[in-house]
Amino acid sequence: MSTLNIEKQIRETARKAWRDVIEEKLTQEQPDFEYVVTLYTEFKKKVLELVLNEKLKKLIDEDLDVVLFKQMIVSDSFNVNDFFNLVEYCFVICKKLGSAARDNDTDELKKEVYIEFGSDVFKGISLFFLNLNICIDWIYEDILKITKDIRGEK
Repeated sequence: MSTLNIEKQIRETARKAWRDVIEEKLTQEQPDFEYVVTLYTEFKKKVLELVLNEKLKKLIDEDLDVVLFKQMIVSDSFNVNDFFNLVEYCFVICKKLGSAARDNDTDELKKEVYIEFGSDVFKGISLFFLNLNICIDWIYEDILKITKDIRGEK
């Protein structure tokens, strides 16, 4: 088995385990919403690190309001439309920050979230955070690749 296949298998196993943890935190008798808020906060932090334009950074910072997100999720006032708007917004951000060559893949990840959410809310939420992190990973991978190309590194 090649090194790339082993790395891919390890990555997929880790992602599955992480998704299982998210689902477990959400479905326990007393759901651990703090964990989901932490994931949301981490996503926001990663996005803001990628944005150089201060006006855009301020806008995204306001739009991805962690306090509002926490209030909505803890008070159970988070409805389907709110969730879908959040999904749409977050994946649009990923597409704007990422390579246009990954737009179709990003759209597929978003579509997976909608489909999963339709069958199981908690699985949809866990897939949302997993797929967002995949998109962020792609952005960082592409930046690293471009940086290496510019420097003439392999």
